[in-house]
Amino acid sequence: MIDDSYLEMKVNFGRFNLEFNKPLEKFEFNELSGLISYYPITMELIEKSDDNDNQKTIVSLSGYFYDMDYIYKYGQSLFDTFDMCSDDTNKLYDILFDEEENIKIDYQTFSDNIFYLDRIYVEKDYRNKGYAKLLLKQLEDLIKYVFKLNVGIIVVCAQPFEKNGVEEKMIRDDKTLKRKLIELYKNVGFKEVNSNYDYLVKVIDD
Repeated sequence: MIDDSYLEMKVNFGRFNLEFNKPLEKFEFNELSGLISYYPITMELIEKSDDNDNQKTIVSLSGYFYDMDYIYKYGQSLFDTFDMCSDDTNKLYDILFDEEENIKIDYQTFSDNIFYLDRIYVEKDYRNKGYAKLLLKQLEDLIKYVFKLNVGIIVVCAQPFEKNGVEEKMIRDDKTLKRKLIELYKNVGFKEVNSNYDYLVKVIDD
């Protein structure tokens, strides 16, 4: 059982920087202006310290919120929307949409809006203690109640990586590590996609 009383979270939502103590503490902010089709989101769980210079990041998570309502309203290209982010996100078009560019029936729910979980990283000193699972279990509530976003689908690519400073190196030949990562996501409600990609999808019920 993790005692989260000594944890705080930092969030960057597009151009907004939010800081609050408890992971599920609500944060009020004005509606965004100058809407675009997607926003980067980053989160960090940080070990509290009286000395701000010595605070330690435990887990970092990053991804993209895709505002499908905006994309549909203004007739933006679905393929271009996902293709412009990265080589990973361009595959979302094939995974989630049918030939008529509708959400596939397996992923239909109260909202077509999508959160793509791009990276989750636990610092070496804090691994195998349940911190990644803690953050992933709260991700749905964070999206709903902290960010106040209507998201019906969360997608993640199970690709292990390691950090060397700010550089990231993908670990492509460790099948055991990849399976462990897949099991982590499955334990918090994700299901593997039946395709050639290493993606898992979680459909949120309203």
